[in-house]
Amino acid sequence: MGAAWWVLVAGAIIVIAAVLVAVALRRRARADDAPPSVGPLRFAFGTTVVLTLFAVVGTLGSVIEAVFGERVTVTVPVQRFQPLLDAGIASIDGIDAEAALGSPGFTEGVFLVSGLDAAARAWLAVGHLATGALVVTILVLIARLAQQAMQEEPFTQPISHLMARAGAVLAIGTVIGQISLGIGGSLASSQLFDSTGWTGVEIDTSAYERLGLSASGLPESTFAFEVEFWPIGVGLALIVVAGIMRRGERLQRDTAGLV
Repeated sequence: MGAAWWVLVAGAIIVIAAVLVAVALRRRARADDAPPSVGPLRFAFGTTVVLTLFAVVGTLGSVIEAVFGERVTVTVPVQRFQPLLDAGIASIDGIDAEAALGSPGFTEGVFLVSGLDAAARAWLAVGHLATGALVVTILVLIARLAQQAMQEEPFTQPISHLMARAGAVLAIGTVIGQISLGIGGSLASSQLFDSTGWTGVEIDTSAYERLGLSASGLPESTFAFEVEFWPIGVGLALIVVAGIMRRGERLQRDTAGLV
């Protein structure tokens, strides 16, 4: 998930920077009496609008699935374990490396889970909603910047407040989304793997235990998730940029009043 968030936000920041550069170039072109090109800005605006619609639909679909779906897609954390090699296999050819016992192994998996309780569903729904709100906010900001850059006077209509809000949503929304999805996944982990009783015939439980599995052969559930705080820094950066834009908007209003 961390990598996906990094790509999303990095792409958004790059596009925002590109729009701001386009505004500067367009103003220089106007000063040189050259006709400015708004084709790329129109393309960016139209593409962002389409992506926003997809994001809204995708978010609603994820929330509905989490609340009402018979089977819910969940990233489930587990205590580290390694897959168990079937005892009937005597040798394996073509493998040059071997994982040592006690090494970390797997710590999470993505499952289609049925039978989740209301608490897990609620946390997952909140996580999807926060994540979707963040994506939509960033896309709306990009679309608004592209639309503003196409105007003759880019700073006539204030947009700094929207960028400041986007920064706040980014700083707060990512943390809320990660925590909510993490709690929902941890609850799902408990409901999937915490067995209160089982029976078996001639099972060598020691082999499971050496690999970090429970005596039943199931992974051990865990309540664990990671929260990445770097989006707070990116959100604060957007708020700073919003402050710079606010000064530009004020200067343009003052200049217009002197003409």
